[in-house]
Amino acid sequence: MAKQTKAAAPAAKAKSSSKTWLIAVVAVIVVLLLIVWGKKGAEAPAPTPGPEVAPAPEAAPTGEEAAPAVTEGAEGTKQRVLGPPGNAEVVTQTITWKSAGGQPVTKEEGTSMFSGISCQHAQKPEGESTTEKEDTLSFTFTNKGKNTYHLYYVKYGTEGYETALRMSVNGRRVRDVEKACGQNDVAPGETVTCNGAAVLLRSGQTYTGKELVNSLQAQAQEFVDNLVFKC
Repeated sequence: MAKQTKAAAPAAKAKSSSKTWLIAVVAVIVVLLLIVWGKKGAEAPAPTPGPEVAPAPEAAPTGEEAAPAVTEGAEGTKQRVLGPPGNAEVVTQTITWKSAGGQPVTKEEGTSMFSGISCQHAQKPEGESTTEKEDTLSFTFTNKGKNTYHLYYVKYGTEGYETALRMSVNGRRVRDVEKACGQNDVAPGETVTCNGAAVLLRSGQTYTGKELVNSLQAQAQEFVDNLVFKC
């Protein structure tokens, strides 16, 4: 009986030691889990980026800087901004009357069928060439001839050329003369007022100091009216 008691003592001792070791392992695992969970809770979530905000547009200039040289039309087309109208200064004026065959017969110096000439210069945008700018010319014309003339364009040698009244400025045909004058025909003795005809005007001086002038001309079968003026 004493031998059995002595043999059971070491077994009980070993069993108690195993339980202690197991409890210690479980305790260590629990501690580690608590540490890990604690770190996760302490970490703050990364901020969610908000929507990008576009920079505010620059304010439009005010005062004199806001005056544009070119404006946009109703359909997006560019329209010229014109300066104030100014009365032209007549330099010379001559009417040359022609024969039935078209040859010059008599000249009347110091007189013209044109009157009330007014220039308006386009405000040319910086960087554009002078050929792109479009000035306007307003004037009154009185038909002192014997025939009724039409203002619409007719090529030389075609039907209607004999009754055509061709108006030009500085050698360039005034293409919108019908629109500017508001009619197609001018009867003998009739006076028409033409406003805002599109032309290219000269102004200022040449590099040699010579003052630039313009030539307004009306040419028909029986006369040539040439008026030289300054804007």
